[in-house]
Amino acid sequence: MDCLIVIDPQMDFVSAEGAYARRGHGTSNIRRCLGSIHQALLNQEKHRILVYSNYAANQFGPGLNLCIPGSPGHRIALSVENFDTVLAKTDHDAIKSSELPATLEQLRPRRIFLCGFLLEYCVRKTALSLLEAGWPVTIYEDLIATGDDVLERKITLIQELESLGAVIGTALATEN
Repeated sequence: MDCLIVIDPQMDFVSAEGAYARRGHGTSNIRRCLGSIHQALLNQEKHRILVYSNYAANQFGPGLNLCIPGSPGHRIALSVENFDTVLAKTDHDAIKSSELPATLEQLRPRRIFLCGFLLEYCVRKTALSLLEAGWPVTIYEDLIATGDDVLERKITLIQELESLGAVIGTALATEN
């Protein structure tokens, strides 16, 4: 069995009115990617894991309030019913701040496919920890995104993850 892990499809990241957009980052790329993630959830035969953020007010600096439980931005932008497992995390790295390690040990997937938001923070940190722990990681390049104003980071970050052992693929090319 393979796992598809979707990181942080929350309103604070995907909505044009979310906290991330209010900080000056365009989110049209993220919103397009969200639609592709939705399609992948419906079309892939993998154990689907949602990892969402439960952050504290000012956790990442004064006034930087993202995905605060109870806030409109905390809401999941995808149907939770499309996931087999739902986990909360409290920091960028889902391996170090959620039940994901125990879940993966129980499931023992052959491969882990990773997608979601934001590439340069939560997706990257989680991918690095998965690789460090010896898991076979594939990054779905067409299912990861960041703010419109920092899209140039994507190529460099993908190259970094690939150099450290991640396989880079697309959802359409690797669908099972």
